[in-house]
Amino acid sequence: MEELSKYKPMYEDLLAENEKLRERIRELELLLSDTEKILKATEDEKNFLAQKAAENEAFKQKALDLEKELANMVLRLASAEELMGDKDNAAQELIDKLNEEMFGHIERNANLEGKIRDYEDAVIEA
Repeated sequence: MEELSKYKPMYEDLLAENEKLRERIRELELLLSDTEKILKATEDEKNFLAQKAAENEAFKQKALDLEKELANMVLRLASAEELMGDKDNAAQELIDKLNEEMFGHIERNANLEGKIRDYEDAVIEA
């Protein structure tokens, strides 16, 4: 019995040390759990940021595409305006020619009418 009592304090020390180690293990398990949660949240945030970066790139590309399309539309509009200007000029030239011809016909017609009247007057006097 004396031998048992000799080992009892050592046994109690070992039990106390064992309890301290178990408590430390529980603390480390909680720390590990918190670390895993933080890691998961970090991965989720990383995935979210990667998704936002991809969306941002897609928006940038869409903006570039729209800018190119707008530039092409401006060029087409300028070409259309130039073409319309050319057609307007051609139409104005045609109108001017027709006016000249019409006024020439009117003038010739007036001259003919004057000559006819002069002829009629000359016939009547004769």
